[in-house]
Amino acid sequence: MKLNIKITGAILFSLLLFTAGCSKFDDINMNPDATERVSASMLATNIILANLKFDGRDAKAYLDENALAKYIAYANETIMASQYNTVGTFGFGGMTMLPNIESMLKYAEGSSMENSYKGLAKLSRAIMFYNTSIRLGDIPYSQAGKGQTGALKVSYDTQEQVMTGVLNELKEAEQFFSQGIKFDGDPTPYAGDPDKWRRATNAFALRVLLSLSKKS
Repeated sequence: MKLNIKITGAILFSLLLFTAGCSKFDDINMNPDATERVSASMLATNIILANLKFDGRDAKAYLDENALAKYIAYANETIMASQYNTVGTFGFGGMTMLPNIESMLKYAEGSSMENSYKGLAKLSRAIMFYNTSIRLGDIPYSQAGKGQTGALKVSYDTQEQVMTGVLNELKEAEQFFSQGIKFDGDPTPYAGDPDKWRRATNAFALRVLLSLSKKS
């Protein structure tokens, strides 16, 4: 009997300590220097960098694609892997931006910058899907990025369908930018200027068309 009382008392004492120790858990784990609310501009920065930031460790990354075709070598260094067609692998990591794009559009809804953010969303999707398909061929496109709605197993679209969708999204992006105003969250030299982003959209559309010029 005494043993049961001691065990019960120990359990109650432990629960008391646990409750008291966690009473200020949320307070002590709040970072006063970090924001608790996300905005469309914050997400826009992340989305732009996901597509456009420099991923190389040094300036040699700018020469890598040329080295593959032109056999450029560096003095006093080993032969580059790209000279032996060691092109590596590619995956679907770029698609992780899709939920952020949807959230950006949600937070921008009703604001004066909504059209600009819509243009950025369409352009960002087009760049990501183009780069992914040009390396992998057939990929998830029409059903991609809908995991939050329960679509966890999606079908693959043909590369032709993807490229058609990319061109349509670029056309929509150009229209949105033409109706937009300067938007926040742009870390590039464009500084949120919709006219410059519109020109970039048309330039990228031309690149896509040139890459498909010999395809039916």
